[in-house]
Amino acid sequence: MSEALRARAAALPLSDLVDAAPERRIVHGLRRLSGRGTAAGWARTVRAVPGDAASVHDAVRAAGAGDMIVVDYGGPGTVAGIGALVAAEAQRRGVAGIVLWGSGRDAAQIGRLDLSVYVTGLHPAPGAHDDPGTAAVDLEIGGATIRPGDLIVADDDGVAAFDPSALSVILDAAEHSARLDAELAAGIAGGTCLWDLPQLRGYLDAVDGTTTPDAA
Repeated sequence: MSEALRARAAALPLSDLVDAAPERRIVHGLRRLSGRGTAAGWARTVRAVPGDAASVHDAVRAAGAGDMIVVDYGGPGTVAGIGALVAAEAQRRGVAGIVLWGSGRDAAQIGRLDLSVYVTGLHPAPGAHDDPGTAAVDLEIGGATIRPGDLIVADDDGVAAFDPSALSVILDAAEHSARLDAELAAGIAGGTCLWDLPQLRGYLDAVDGTTTPDAA
């Protein structure tokens, strides 16, 4: 996996990448417990036995720098699949982030970490630690398909997956949109009306193919 591509994605807002993607695989129903800015990493997927956190532990033990651990833990309402100690260990290993389709706990402690952790909600009770689940499989979570090796990008807006084979094209387009966005923001800050700025037409075409001002 290309570290250069991952670093380029981590330097952009998720919205610019989603605008540029030919398919939109966005995971709905998650909340961010920790981290800041954009996190980007290669998907290390696990399908857990719902409510059994052994799969999360094993995924963290196997993960390395630049990985994004994505676990189908059974969805909202499950007992906690991650707590502060496992999250801290993931951060120590250089993991890019953890996306858990299920509940977490220790929100205050995890919230102090730099690691980006996403969960469907919170539950104070721990899960079991018996079954490792199934690793390296396609997942269907929050209305999105996540495949092993996908680039997972997450920020305060949410979490989305991107096909590695399309990344170069997506990143070029997203970086172009980000430059136009910055120019537009600077123009507004300088006192110019948004709809009088010449970059607006190009920006709208870049993000969604429309020139309707209300689409901004």
